[in-house]
Amino acid sequence: MDVRSTDGAAQYDCGTHSKFSPTVLLGKRYTPISVPTMLIWSEQDPYLGKELTYDTAAWATDLRIDYIPEAGHWVHMERPEKVNHLMIDFLKSPSRRGAP
Repeated sequence: MDVRSTDGAAQYDCGTHSKFSPTVLLGKRYTPISVPTMLIWSEQDPYLGKELTYDTAAWATDLRIDYIPEAGHWVHMERPEKVNHLMIDFLKSPSRRGAP
């Protein structure tokens, strides 16, 4: 899968996602996100496989990834109760860095 933007904002080849550097993207340097970050991902997405999330810890230093096995591409619409529960749990929990 190859996604290209006419304005050059995003170009991504899913087959080579592991070649991206968390500090350099499209010629610009970025600092990884340092605040608690949550990613909710479907395991049954026919377009964006869960393997796309495997290198995301390099982009966010305090990352939580939750996979929902019984949903497809529109995970928030297909399993809203599960997504809401995960989001509420994430928002109520203290950061894992420095948390007892």
